[in-house]
Formats: sequence, C-alpha cells, structure tokens
Amino acid sequence: PPYFLGSGQGLNVVVLLLESVSNISRQRGSEDSMPNFTSLKERGVYWPNFYAVQPNSLKSIFSFLSGYYPAADSSQISRVQPRIPIKLLPAYFKERGYRTAFLHSGTFAYYNKLAFLESRGFDLLLDANSLPGQERYEHSSWGIDDRAVFDFAAAWALEDKVPFLAVISLLLPHHPYDIPAGEPSKFGKQSMIDKYHSSLYYLDGLLGEFVEALKAGSIYEDTVFVIFADHGEAFGQHPHNFMHGAAIYEENINVPLLISSPKLFDSAQVSMTVGSLPDILPTLCDLMGIKLEGTPLDGVSLFSPHPKRMVFMSTHLNQDILGLRDGDYKFIYQPLRNIDELYNLRLDPSEQENLAPQFPERVKFYRERAQAWAAYSTS
Repeated sequence: PPYFLGSGQGLNVVVLLLESVSNISRQRGSEDSMPNFTSLKERGVYWPNFYAVQPNSLKSIFSFLSGYYPAADSSQISRVQPRIPIKLLPAYFKERGYRTAFLHSGTFAYYNKLAFLESRGFDLLLDANSLPGQERYEHSSWGIDDRAVFDFAAAWALEDKVPFLAVISLLLPHHPYDIPAGEPSKFGKQSMIDKYHSSLYYLDGLLGEFVEALKAGSIYEDTVFVIFADHGEAFGQHPHNFMHGAAIYEENINVPLLISSPKLFDSAQVSMTVGSLPDILPTLCDLMGIKLEGTPLDGVSLFSPHPKRMVFMSTHLNQDILGLRDGDYKFIYQPLRNIDELYNLRLDPSEQENLAPQFPERVKFYRERAQAWAAYSTS
C-alpha cells in the first residue's frame, strides 16, 4: 500500500538471505519448522507468490542487491563482469548515513563473490574465514555454523546508535542438512526430509535468539526484517527433481518473502502480488523514502501500485530451462527438448496437470516472451 512509502526512514534494516528454502519445502504438515519466522509474520507483510530468478545463490545475490535480472545463462557476474557499473543496495543506505555490513556463513571464495561485492558500499564484508572469533564455532565444508554470523551481527548492531543495514547470508539448510554436533535434531535424521526440517528448526532457533538480542538491546522496535531465500529445495515432488538446480518448479524457485516491523505493521498481512528478487531493492528504497526516478531497474516496488506483469526465471544445471509467472499461469520451456509446460497455479499449485496442449496460442506467446527476456538479460 502507498501509505508505507517513506515510513521506514531512519529504521535499522536486517536482510536475511535464507539458503534453500521454498514455500513448499518448508512445509511439514501441521508441524512448524520455523516458529520464530511465523511469529515475525504477525507484524508484517508476507508475499507467497515470490520468486527467485535462478536456483543459484550468486545469481540471487546479484539480483536483490542490484534490482536487475542476472544473465539467463550459466555465467556468473563475479567472473565475467565483476565491476559492472551499477549501484547496489548498500550504496543507497551509505548516502543516508547508515552503517552497512554483508555477513556470510559461507565463503566468499566460492564463485569469487568478493570480486563483485567489494567497493559497493559495504563497510564490512565478512565470511566464514574472516569473522572475528570464528575459531570458536564449528566449521563444515560449506562454511561456518550460522550462530557465528548471528552472534556477530547482534554485537555489531548494538555497538553504535547509528542506524544500520545488515545483509546476513546464511548457510543452513544447505545440503546435506547437517547441524552442529551436539545440537538436538528436532525432527530426527531418518530421512533427508527429516534432516532438512531439523536443520530449518535449528536455524529458526538462531533467528529467535537474534531477535531476543535486539529486544534486550532496545533496538528491535526500530528494526525492519526482510527475509527471503536464494532458491528453494526439491525432494522428488517431480521426477528426478532433487535439491535445487535441476528445475524451476515451485519447490525450486517459489520462495518466501516477509517484511516485518513492529513499528510499521500492527497485524499479519498477506499480499498476493507476484514478485521476484529484483523487486527487493526498489521495495526497500520505497520503504526508506529513497527516490529512484530515472533508474531503469528490472524490479518494481511491491508497495507501489503497478501494472500486472510477468516475472521470469531460468536454470542451467543439466540443460537450459526458461520460465515465467503471469497471474495464475506458470510457463516452463525446455528449448533443447522443445518441451512446453503450462500450469494454472491457482487450480494446480503442485504443477501436476500440463495445460500446454490445450492452449497453443498462450504457449506460443509465453515462449516468445521467455526467449526475449533471456536475450535481454544476457545482452
């Protein structure tokens, strides 16, 4: 709603980038794997129709920090054009006197992330190998216990009264879904799904502790939480679809988005607007009263009225796959195999009934739009 525009000026902002969490994968029947996340929804806006751009972490980081779609191919910005001349989210906050930090439970060496992130407006760029005191926490092949990042973030947030932007890029529940030794496994370890939800529950507990630390430091009321995921995680909902990179079904690409603030929202709200990661930057700028006139972004503010539009997605792990969401419809195209898939997500949210043979004209239109987007994004 437009009345939110500029209402967050001067508030702290915590951006939590979850790893491998889709709206489908985080569901476990009547059991809640993320009760603290659910609690934050009570004072915020939740977007269930929100999408990652690719099931790839660095593509997602580029997209939400820049407001642009990444190239719809297998290239990585940190390798092909790390100094691309665009303005990232932290630069807008720095101009308004904010402290800024990017804190990562993984390692910047993976995909050479620092080549893209350095000199972009972050005061601090810390990962599993550079976090102060990181030797006190358990390390894995992927990085460090997420507790290390949350602990540092809480201390850093409280050390100064200057408002801050903290981007916290988390590691769990990345495959193989292991939690630190000695931590209780809430849902057991009998299956990969059990391990996944136990990992989610452990991570959510850390989120709860982080919130309590901000409350104890009397800054929770002045903090906006922006929580979303880089991509989802699949467990065989479709044939041969496991983990995240092989497909762009809902379990791979439809991710949660929550903006929560006790100062801005007095109830739980749900927006059915379809959105995508490039929308994060303009949405936050709207919330903070930052003007973006003349900046030709791919994303739009989810708080501002805008015409109905499509959002696009792709993956390239085993083959090129393009897709889009348009209202109730989801379209998936495999160019090499010349396979079209069309689903009505309102009637068929698990994407089981392919409607492509029934709507050849709609399929043709969507195929052309997806191909045009792919060409644009790589130009």
